[in-house]
Amino acid sequence: MGGRYAQALFDLATDEKIVAVVEADLQALKRMSAESKDFRTLLASPAFNAEDKAKALKALAAKAKLHATTQKFLGLLAQNGRVSALMSVVTTWAASRCRSVPAYSMLRSVRSSIPSSSP
Repeated sequence: MGGRYAQALFDLATDEKIVAVVEADLQALKRMSAESKDFRTLLASPAFNAEDKAKALKALAAKAKLHATTQKFLGLLAQNGRVSALMSVVTTWAASRCRSVPAYSMLRSVRSSIPSSSP
């Protein structure tokens, strides 16, 4: 689940030329999750409805001064009932980021051009 959201966010950030900004925001969210049991509870608990999660995330994002695109993304996750996937998005983002590095793309093209040793 997090993969599709991460890729969509990565594509949007790339189009808006704010990949580094969004990446920093996601790292801030990762730190929040590591440091705050309440934050982890908010993400995972079904006791909070989507509206409550959206309000809490909006307040946290504003306080942390996250970019508007990241804030809208958090709102989308809440609206779609996918807040629990946030840490999966953060993890998957790193993989998306790695695939965008030119050296990775070059390595993939080199690997695909190496002939197979099987007959």
